[in-house]
Amino acid sequence: MRLVKLPMGIFYSVPNTIGVLIRKVEHLPNGVIRKVSKSSMEKQMITVFKKVKRAIPNTTIEFVVEKDNNGYHSHLIVNGCSDPDKLKSLLQKFIGGNKWTRKREWKRELFNDFECCYGSYGEIELHQLYDTKGYRGYLNKTGMTRVLV
Repeated sequence: MRLVKLPMGIFYSVPNTIGVLIRKVEHLPNGVIRKVSKSSMEKQMITVFKKVKRAIPNTTIEFVVEKDNNGYHSHLIVNGCSDPDKLKSLLQKFIGGNKWTRKREWKRELFNDFECCYGSYGEIELHQLYDTKGYRGYLNKTGMTRVLV
């Protein structure tokens, strides 16, 4: 647990829980860029989990793959992340990115500031979760989350 100051000046006790949004693309040999299929995205999320688990023990991940406008994207809840910088570097390598930028936005009062990284294989957004139960309910609107321990 750690203490976070919200923009209104309120201090809030937050567990080490991070919300992650991943949009992934594929580069084909002929130079065409296409969105990743649902089964491919699920396999890649399991691969991400294995890499995170190897680097940061005692971490669990819940994920769901949702349909996007013309492809799929994935939401993750990373529980018990003791080293957020290591997590960011692993995710950065996963999409071929090189720089994180901080943005500010309110979405259903679930998170405030978030960091994003754009790479050659997609984009990632990291959110500090203030309401894990509400975020989990938001994720379960299209399908059940899978928990990887």
